[in-house]
Amino acid sequence: MDNKDLCNLLLANIPYQTMHVKKKSFCTLSFGRDGYVWIMKKGLLLCVRSMEDSRYKGLGIYDEYTLMGIGGLREETRHMTAYALGNSTLSFFSTKEVLAFLGKNNQACYAFMLNMSTTLLGAWNDLEINTLGTLEERLQAFEKLVAGKTLPRDVNFSEAVMAMSIGAHPGSISRLRKQLKGGKKEAPAEERQRP
Repeated sequence: MDNKDLCNLLLANIPYQTMHVKKKSFCTLSFGRDGYVWIMKKGLLLCVRSMEDSRYKGLGIYDEYTLMGIGGLREETRHMTAYALGNSTLSFFSTKEVLAFLGKNNQACYAFMLNMSTTLLGAWNDLEINTLGTLEERLQAFEKLVAGKTLPRDVNFSEAVMAMSIGAHPGSISRLRKQLKGGKKEAPAEERQRP
């Protein structure tokens, strides 16, 4: 059972609500035992956190048939800010009802566990590249991630969105892309200032 099959199984067996998010707008998603598990039905969302310098840093990109909020299966309530890269539609279920359904359906529970494992592995990979990678490596990892997503027709990745996704300044992204296009090897100022 792949992610699409799992999402459709949840949608067919658990009552859910729907939320629409317009392109280029922010929304807040709630997770936890008293919150929700979310499914991206259509569109593309960028999960973000606000940094100390008031810029946003992307934490994940979610496309069609992606489950969100699986970290909220525990007691802690959390909220995620997301930026819609395209007109998006989400379905959301009560976490308690999802857990009750998984407790009764072994096949769904196994598929959910595999989904969580894949998500965790992706988070570890993202953490490694964002902690240890140069700006060029972070940009390349972002481009590789986006290439593997189902992109709606109305999505375009401006340098501001790319900068938000990898936690860099838009000017640094612009300079780096010009350097890579021109074949220059000089590191952006952001990287040259590293100790």
